[in-house]
Amino acid sequence: MRSVPAEDADSVATLLAELGHPADEQPLGLMCLVRHAVLHAPGPVAYISALATSTGDRRRGVGQLFVAAAMVWAKRHRCVRL
Repeated sequence: MRSVPAEDADSVATLLAELGHPADEQPLGLMCLVRHAVLHAPGPVAYISALATSTGDRRRGVGQLFVAAAMVWAKRHRCVRL
């Protein structure tokens, strides 16, 4: 395992397309969400495990939109906290 450098973007896009997630346009960024059952909360907890925006789209509110979408996702999945 290793971190994914920017020069691997085409390879990552190819793999995502194979999984049914084609990138038809230049992405603004990406976010990974996970839902965990934990002992310290009365229900599952959602975590943003990764959040990145493209260099050209930073400082434009893209990250805030990702976090807002994560909040909606967490509520839909009955998470008690994000």
